[in-house]
Amino acid sequence: MNISRRDAFKWGLGASGMLMLPWTFPEKALAQTAPPDDNDTTTTFTPFQVALPISPVLSPVQRTSTTDYYYIVLQKTQMPIQGLAATGVPTNVWSYTGITNRGLLPAVIPGPTIRQQIGRQSVVRFVNCLGNLAENDIPTTDKQKWPIGEPINAVIHLHGMASLPQYDGYTVDYIQPYYYKDYHYPNDRPATFWYHDHALDRTRRNVAMGMAGIYVVYDQFELDNLPSGNYDIPLVFQSYPDPAGATAYNGYTLVNGVYQARLQVKPRKYRFRLLNATATQTLYLSLLQTDATSRAYPGPVITVIGTDGGLVEKPVTTTELRIGMGERYEILIDFSQYYLADATNNFVFLITNNQDASNGDGGSTTPLLLFEITTPDNEDQLVIPNTLRPFKALPTSGVRRVRQFVFDFTPKADVPPVSDPNASTEQCIPNQTQIATINGKRWDTQRVDADPGLGDIEIWSLVNKTALIHPIHIHLLDFQMLSRNGQPPLPYEQNWKDIFLLGPYDEIEIIGQLGPNRGKYMMHCHNLLHEDCAMMTQFEVGQGGPDPCSAPAQPLTPEDCRNLGIEDLCPKSVHTEILEGS
Repeated sequence: MNISRRDAFKWGLGASGMLMLPWTFPEKALAQTAPPDDNDTTTTFTPFQVALPISPVLSPVQRTSTTDYYYIVLQKTQMPIQGLAATGVPTNVWSYTGITNRGLLPAVIPGPTIRQQIGRQSVVRFVNCLGNLAENDIPTTDKQKWPIGEPINAVIHLHGMASLPQYDGYTVDYIQPYYYKDYHYPNDRPATFWYHDHALDRTRRNVAMGMAGIYVVYDQFELDNLPSGNYDIPLVFQSYPDPAGATAYNGYTLVNGVYQARLQVKPRKYRFRLLNATATQTLYLSLLQTDATSRAYPGPVITVIGTDGGLVEKPVTTTELRIGMGERYEILIDFSQYYLADATNNFVFLITNNQDASNGDGGSTTPLLLFEITTPDNEDQLVIPNTLRPFKALPTSGVRRVRQFVFDFTPKADVPPVSDPNASTEQCIPNQTQIATINGKRWDTQRVDADPGLGDIEIWSLVNKTALIHPIHIHLLDFQMLSRNGQPPLPYEQNWKDIFLLGPYDEIEIIGQLGPNRGKYMMHCHNLLHEDCAMMTQFEVGQGGPDPCSAPAQPLTPEDCRNLGIEDLCPKSVHTEILEGS
């Protein structure tokens, strides 16, 4: 079901998509009669019939006193996108597939979840078995952008982790097909991270094909004071193109790989870890409650308990939660407050797509996930503390330098040439007269645009000169937002974060302490189309840091394939295929 902004006002919903008055929400009306991009008006979907899948937690293949070791293989596979009209019809995806001591696990989208206790290090071996690009790999007309037969190189970025440069996922630090690389992670703070592809010019394609997964670092405080186990659930929002023939990866918004799924919950508290892994969509989330007569009413408020950087100091309530591409928020919902033993209790998780529409309606509101409250099985004794994680603001008195970064689309003729042989070849503007830039420059691996000292406190001013939203991601460290257009940030943004949602013509001031590692790190727009179009720069912390490409991927051997149990994914002559396709 899509609700236009004009109809939203008719039916009592405000401009932000929030329900103000009760209104009819029958099952028939919930049917998706037109895809979000309106390319196909002939199919009707029956929503909320598929149970929400939850990606399995990956077990390490080895544990020492300090470190856990994991194996993940990148592979091509096919699976149906449940919830759409084509349910049961497999589609091509590229998955992160876990390997345990029992062998190769079933492929899942999103990839398997890794859960690590704070202080225990991890080493994750990523094995690239994607091979070369085939004609039928890509389900959209975007495939025209990439040469058939080119090697599908991969780069792994553990988003939010303070990794050393050589394990951070530098955009040209490739894992070629039938190579592997071991990534080392310190797991030095509890938060919700995510791993995804970061290959130059190919990030949007690779992530949209399925290459994303949740990575959690936790501590004892969370286990003792917050919902855990089956009551701690990741919700990963991803884009999937209209199977009728979309032109880009923006047709349907999936949750954990399913369109309009149903999740049965007990009347108790739940913790949900939300990740916007879409390529280009800003999400606006709220809750509705439906009763036995299919009428809908305002649902519970959303209680935000965590951001990119981990738990907030005090829970923050909101009726609508805005999540930019790459952002993570952790929320708490207490379903016991809405449980009635003699009635049907359903909650619909809503997304409002606020992108402009040519007819002036703006975005639309689409129900994404149904929470169905079931009978209780045990009493929920959990009491959420008033204070979760102490927050200490960085002192502005200690600032060593103020920098400005301007995000814009610059006329091609005004952009300085780059010396980088790996320069981005994508264009964001269809007529190719403008280039996505930061401070008037495009991405260049040979150029460093900021050189803060290790441990320096700096204020960065992020300026948007365009009418588009730019979620700005900074590698290595979290910052704190000081202001947005001279005003305080939204209450749920007032915590440590690694992505800052830069709205049209916004100016945001953030403060951070550069570190804890020396070396080169990237900053870029996390709208993956803009990222692939060179809206990316790099800064170098301190001097003498390791080169980001100093731990290159290693070739697989036939013995590796046998030991990993992936002989069927390896060519007969390992890495011959990549050499022939180069």
